[in-house]
Amino acid sequence: MKCTKTDSGTEIRMSFDGPAQIDDAEALVDEMKRVFETDRLVVTLSLGGLTQVDVSFFQVLLVMSASLAAKGRHLMIQSLPADHVVMETAALLGISLDRHIAMGGTRT
Repeated sequence: MKCTKTDSGTEIRMSFDGPAQIDDAEALVDEMKRVFETDRLVVTLSLGGLTQVDVSFFQVLLVMSASLAAKGRHLMIQSLPADHVVMETAALLGISLDRHIAMGGTRT
């Protein structure tokens, strides 16, 4: 999994490409910890470049969302089509992403 991060001063945007599986979980947790340590109110994720995801990816996202929310901050995922691997896998796992994480913005 490749992660590209940009910081506008008020928002951090993270774009992910490739597979995001258990082997990538530790690196993802480390990256999310660095983001959590900032004071940015919004963290926006672009997941359109992901080609595979597993339950560990969703676990990290849900923990990050809850951790940010506890600090009055927000995690947002840019909109994805229903047939994208992230949305399909979430549905198979019974995870309603829009129930836990804001979904919106421009697709990438």
